[in-house]
Amino acid sequence: MEKPPVKNSLVTSYALGNAMNTMAFTVPTLFLSMFMTDYLKISPVAMANGMLIARFVDFAVSLIAGMVIEKSHFKTAGKHLGWIRLVTATLFFGNIIQMLDTTAFVHNATARLVIVMIFYMMFHCSMNFNATSRAAILPKFCGADMEMRKRFTSRQMQMGAIVSIFGSAIIVPLVNFIAKVTGQESLGYFIGALIFSSLFVVFNIIFFTKAAPFDPPVDPNAAGRRTPTVAQMVESLFTNPQMLILFLCFTIFTMGNQLYAGVLTYFFRVTGNFATWYSVALTARSVFSFICTLIAPPMARKLGKKAAIVVGWFMIAVAGLLIKFGAYTGGTAHVMVVI
Repeated sequence: MEKPPVKNSLVTSYALGNAMNTMAFTVPTLFLSMFMTDYLKISPVAMANGMLIARFVDFAVSLIAGMVIEKSHFKTAGKHLGWIRLVTATLFFGNIIQMLDTTAFVHNATARLVIVMIFYMMFHCSMNFNATSRAAILPKFCGADMEMRKRFTSRQMQMGAIVSIFGSAIIVPLVNFIAKVTGQESLGYFIGALIFSSLFVVFNIIFFTKAAPFDPPVDPNAAGRRTPTVAQMVESLFTNPQMLILFLCFTIFTMGNQLYAGVLTYFFRVTGNFATWYSVALTARSVFSFICTLIAPPMARKLGKKAAIVVGWFMIAVAGLLIKFGAYTGGTAHVMVVI
């Protein structure tokens, strides 16, 4: 069957679905640790142990998500769109219930921790399938056309940055506004997660509609349909040095990024600058990120893909060291914003 033409609406819906998912995910990424200790009254030690277990489960699922997707088939959609549609609901509920203040009806701190762990794992394990399927479906849109792939990537970066600017600017003011209206500061985080998660569902449904012709259902018994065995997929990782190194690099990068995101909120709260500087910091970061989405693609084309990612990781590492020794040591909010 001839591949249908890639319309601009498909590129935009793909980018917006990813952007809104990232924005919904930003709320628990930035605030979950503080939310658990300050509002759910979970001790830092219990929180650390509980989240260690939850993140280990997330990591284990991430290792097998691609294998499960490759082996699966759906009656009404292709294997990639099928998973994207399936996990949309679990991403939605997992994300919002993480930020639900359960102290009014769950009186045991350990039980509250378990609830957060369950829905944290629901969200992140679903994200493994969602992200893998979204990456795997790109070749169905683009084929061997690298310019088309760059078009998808650039639009995704730009939409992500624009949505992030909007979200970063309103999250903290939204929390403060709801706290004044309801007298419950914790409710603001839940409503923020609810708004962004709802928008993610809407744009995901639009994307699914636009992408359906590119990933139709496949008869599992059709002649010539072969899928690699689990052993072959595992072997492909460990027998390909570049893939193994990339896997390790992204794993370490993700761990470091999660650590940074969590302690950033604590920095502004502990230094007494949460209400004044935190929103400024998030918005400034998002604006600069958007500017870089316009600069980065031509730079990446000049440097090449491998060199571009190494340069990017090096800049992130330098920024991390500057945050540690330039901002944390002095406890200066405006220095943190600049870094």
